[in-house]
Parts: sequence; structure tokens; C-alpha cells
Amino acid sequence: MWKRKIIYYIADIFLINLGFYFSFVIRFGTKIPYYNLSAYTSLAFLVTIIYIASNYVFEVYDVKGQKAEDLFEALFQAVGFSTLLLIALAFIARKFSFPRSVILISFIINFVLLFFSKVLLSKIIPLFPDRERILIVGKRNDIKKFLERVKSSDLKREEIVGCVVETNGNNGNDVNCNILGDVEDIPPLIKELNIHRIIVVSTSSYRTYTENLHNNAEDNVKIDVLPGVYEILIGKLQFTTLGDVPLIRLTRNGPPPWYDPLKRIIDVVASLSILILTLPLSLLAAIAIKLDSKGPVIFKQKRVGKNGKLFTIYKFRTMVPNAEAGTGAVLAAKNDPRTTRIGRILRRYRIDEIPQLINVIKGEMSFIGPRPERPEFVERFKHQIENYHERHSIKPGITGLAQVYGGYDTPPDIKLKYDLFYIYNRSFILDLKILLLTVRTLFFGNGH
Repeated sequence: MWKRKIIYYIADIFLINLGFYFSFVIRFGTKIPYYNLSAYTSLAFLVTIIYIASNYVFEVYDVKGQKAEDLFEALFQAVGFSTLLLIALAFIARKFSFPRSVILISFIINFVLLFFSKVLLSKIIPLFPDRERILIVGKRNDIKKFLERVKSSDLKREEIVGCVVETNGNNGNDVNCNILGDVEDIPPLIKELNIHRIIVVSTSSYRTYTENLHNNAEDNVKIDVLPGVYEILIGKLQFTTLGDVPLIRLTRNGPPPWYDPLKRIIDVVASLSILILTLPLSLLAAIAIKLDSKGPVIFKQKRVGKNGKLFTIYKFRTMVPNAEAGTGAVLAAKNDPRTTRIGRILRRYRIDEIPQLINVIKGEMSFIGPRPERPEFVERFKHQIENYHERHSIKPGITGLAQVYGGYDTPPDIKLKYDLFYIYNRSFILDLKILLLTVRTLFFGNGH
């Protein structure tokens, strides 16, 4: 797959710049002014990076089993976002001395070139293969729970072929899956059914036969394990020995020592800049909130921060006043009836989060991290969810993995897995990916 994607990247790099050249020709004819073309060539690398990054964020390269209409939508959003960003840079930076009309023309040219190139590549190389064929392995109860969790997902690129049940598994529950045998039957099933991927869903006992899976599976068959909190916590580990006995040492290897201080500087500088740039938007939001419903513009609430310390969070109010007067503390939900008309818009585009930049400047929050929860919910979840306290080992954030991949109705235990993954794998590369995915939400209104 990675070789095919490299072909994809190389083709895009060539076509993006070819598209801009055609845009110059359409705008000026064959006699393109030297200073205009020179301005573009000096920025061609930056322009290409913007396009490639946008394609990545909008999942244009995630083409396995992708239908043409899905590719069309993803590419339209990616090229549109790149065009808007380049126009914004053209207003800000003088280096963009070529006409903005060229950027607008390039939107059409690049979209057409990139779309049809991907359709053509799909005919030349198998970039759009058959759906990934998956075999589920585990106990009946665990298989049933897993299938219930994924049944609401739109599996366009995957196909669950069937299930293999542990011989000593619980037989008390029927599962809505084609039972193909037990663990010993896996090797012939892989060849017979052309299995691409095996998912082990019984985390309590997978260690007893994963070695058997690796020894018997084909080299190109992926083996995934449904992680519990423990598996996430050991994501950072070291191999060591005692004499000739192999051991695994659990570690708390965080990011390098300069990560947190540098992140703090970036948080403060970026927060001040965004607060100033979004001041007109904030004023419009405040006026809209006042016109839409009675009550304060800014919503204040106690949240749990790093090391369990309480702080006051600031948000634009999106719910009716005294929303919990008759219910007490309840979790926000998708399509929450307590949300006001303006509140739904503010939430959709994350505009309600802007005042939290004040929390970032004060050092109570960061741009990226686990979302801060209310004390009432923290006390409840600490007793219900193992290792829930781990999420308070770093500063909470305005956005995070659970926000870009989950939703309001994502269960707290699933959100915890996202949070723990971030805590033990955080880096500037991961931060950048989360920010880019958040930007996609801001522009296309998929706020969670």
C-alpha cells in the first residue's frame, strides 16, 4: 500500500504544479510575465506542501475501496481549502505577487487534473481493490460486543467475512456473525477466504494464541488487537533482561524535555494571535447569543485540570439558561434539546470554544489535550472506568484525539482510550495532525 501511495504523492506533486502553469497560460496566454511566474516558482514548494497536506487531512489518499463520489467530495473539499488558504496568504504576504485570479483558476484546473489522475491510476494500478476482508477472533461475548460497537459504522472499505470462536469461549450468547470454526482453523481459512486482516477482540486471552496467529498467518495478513487500557499504557516500553530471562519494563517515557516549554510558548503566542484575529467573529457571536435567548454571553463552569486541580472554563453560551435546573449534571449529547438555535451553529464550527483561549493564556489549558470534565463526572468515571485518573496527568486541551475522531455521544471509556494514546505518544507531529483535523472541522462543520 505504501508503494502505491508514493506513486500517488509523486503524481500529485507533478500535477499540482502543472495545474498552476496551465492557470497562468489561461490568464496570460503563452507570454507569461516573468515576475509573475518567478513569484510562483519561488513559492512552488510551499504551495505543493499546502495541497499535499490538505489532501492528507481530507483523506484523499485513504483510497482503499473508495467510491468515485467519495473521492470527488474529499478532493473538492481539499482543493477548496487549499485555494482559500492561498487566497488568504495572497492578501497577507507580498511574495504572492501573481494575480489572485490565477489561484481561482487553479481551483478548477487542479481539481480536474487530480480527480481524473486518481481515476486513471485506479485503472493502471490496483489502488481501489476489493474491500478488505476481515476475520474476527475471540470469545462469543466479546465478538458480540465488538460487532454491536461497529454495526453503526459505515464500513465502505471493509467486509467482515466471518468469526472464529475460541474453543473455551462462552457459548451462552448467539452472535450475528458467520461462525467459521475455532482458532486451529485460522491458517486454512486465511487462504481459502483470502483474508487480509485478523482482528482479535478478546483482550483478556489473546496472548495465549497471538504467537500461533503470527506463525501461521501469511506475511501480508495484518493482525490487530482490540486494546484495553492496559495495552495503551504499555505503548511506551523497553526490553530488558534479568540474567537470560527476557522482561518488559513499563516506562513513563514522555516527550523530550523541551517539548512542554516550547508547547507553552506556542500556546501563548497562538492564543493571543487568534484572540485578536477572531475579535470581530467573537463580537458577532456575542450579539447573536443576546438576540437569540436571555442569559449571559459567556458560560463559566468548574472543570478538572492537571493533577486534579479545579479551574473555571470559559465558553460562549450555547444552551438555554439554567439548562440543568430540573435534571442536575448531565452529559451533553448529540442534538441536545437544551441547545439554542445559535448554540447549534456555534458548536458545529467550534466557535463556542474561542473564550477558552483565555484559559490557555492563563496556563490552565493547552491547545491540544484531553477535554476537561466537570468534577461530578470525574468522580463518577473514576469509580466506573479503570485508570480514568491518568487523563489528568497533563493539561487539558481545547481539542484532542477524542474530539476529531469521536463525538458528543462517544462513550467515556472510548474517549479515555483516545486520551491515553495521546498522553503516552504526544509529539509535535501528532499535535500538528490533530490541529489539521480540527481545521477541517472548522471549515466543514463536523464539530463534536
